Amino acid sequence: MNRLVLAQIDTIAGNIKYNAEKIINCINKAKENNADLIIFPELVLVGYPFGDIIMRHKVVIEQQLAALEEIASNTQNITALIGFAEPTNAADKKPFYNSVAVVQNGKIINIIRKRLLPNYGEFNDYRYFEPSKEVSELLEINGEKYGILICEDSFNDKSFFKDECIYNVDPVAELMKKHPTTLINC
Repeated sequence: MNRLVLAQIDTIAGNIKYNAEKIINCINKAKENNADLIIFPELVLVGYPFGDIIMRHKVVIEQQLAALEEIASNTQNITALIGFAEPTNAADKKPFYNSVAVVQNGKIINIIRKRLLPNYGEFNDYRYFEPSKEVSELLEINGEKYGILICEDSFNDKSFFKDECIYNVDPVAELMKKHPTTLINC
């Protein structure tokens, strides 16, 4: 059985240095407690909600990508799930994916991308993010297989919402076909 740490931390939108330092401190504490996996919230590195910060100040995106590399260098003997705004690098898409980097032993080993983007109430994710079309790969640690979702991706359960489903896909149902032993929602 793996030891998991849930790192629900307060961030400052756009203050990458501050957020990265908090993330690294949490990773170090988790390692001191022999954790196998530390889980951070969606968009923890850039801070959420961020308004138009990522659109108006491109340096924020550059800073968070550099910080992600620095964070990765602190992941010896632990796996970390780090939420960040990932550039799409494609002119025909929205500028970013809402992503989670799976970081382990100094490297980004996988990137999970959010599929369902809220566009109601205070949320305006569809303005910034391209929805992923892929079902994420499972993360295996010590024989446990983790299915990783990002927030809204778990909000389309037909048995719960009945006639109120607002999305055409159910990422949880699709991920369950891969037979994870545990689901994690960042």
